[in-house]
Amino acid sequence: MRIRGVPAPALAEAGARLLGLGVRSPRRRLPALLSPSVGRSVLSLEERRMALGVDSALRRLGVRCLLRSLIVTDMLRRRGVAAQIFLSVVGAAADEAHAEVEVGGHPLRPTAPGWVTLR
Repeated sequence: MRIRGVPAPALAEAGARLLGLGVRSPRRRLPALLSPSVGRSVLSLEERRMALGVDSALRRLGVRCLLRSLIVTDMLRRRGVAAQIFLSVVGAAADEAHAEVEVGGHPLRPTAPGWVTLR
């Protein structure tokens, strides 16, 4: 079964992770998800659809980008993908930051013009 093109089990997994992270602080998991991991550096079409669909569903629920990225990165790593979170800022305005997921050095979504990726 799919909901808006995303497998229902993936949405359920994301929801469970979201609820679990509400109980525990995501700060403990963040350093590990910012660092490179071992695994496949290429997503299958189904994994890509799942990751983008889950991210989109969480965005519609009002979940902020860092928590969305944490959940999607964790889900991909559990599937053997070398995913990690990267952070970017708008030029010199370091108070405006954004978190995204990347796999194999490539972001799941294109980075918006004017954003500088922090490495």
